[in-house]
Amino acid sequence: LGKRYETSGNTEDLIAAAQTITICDKLLDSLRVSHIQDRDVLGESAKSIYEDAIHINYQLYQLTKDKKYIDQAFSYSEKSKGIVMLLMLLESGAKEFANIPKELLDREHELRTSISNLESSIAERGNDLQGKLLFKKHQEYQTLIEQLEVNYNLYYKAKYDVNIQNIQDVQTSLIAQDKAAISYF
Repeated sequence: LGKRYETSGNTEDLIAAAQTITICDKLLDSLRVSHIQDRDVLGESAKSIYEDAIHINYQLYQLTKDKKYIDQAFSYSEKSKGIVMLLMLLESGAKEFANIPKELLDREHELRTSISNLESSIAERGNDLQGKLLFKKHQEYQTLIEQLEVNYNLYYKAKYDVNIQNIQDVQTSLIAQDKAAISYF
């Protein structure tokens, strides 16, 4: 849709592209939590989507002067940097940095794999026994996640917290401290 705007000049195409990007962003948030082991795929997908998101929202801001588009471009820039940082932390041993025992990390991976396999199997065959087992695995996984959240806050935040500050909060903080910031993408 963004490419179509470039040839058509129709602002509606650009608005539709921004709406589509919003859906992609929500999908990336979900993938960030559930498929973190696919780091290369997540990193490349996020980079491409967020580059387009920033470009599209900036174009919309230039056309409409509506502040929501520049705020959204800033938000996507921050999310992109957050994913890059998460992937770097994971590659450099963030799990060890957070002092999470290997047994817990192995258990988390085992439960995610088991849940994924059961979901696939149920989708293919629809077995009640597997449904009960899936429910049990989800409960075990939730208990483990709660344990990580309480006992290993640093790792949990890096892996699961997708909240970012908005541009107004950053500006207010910088002004209050009489400082400036340089940002990159």
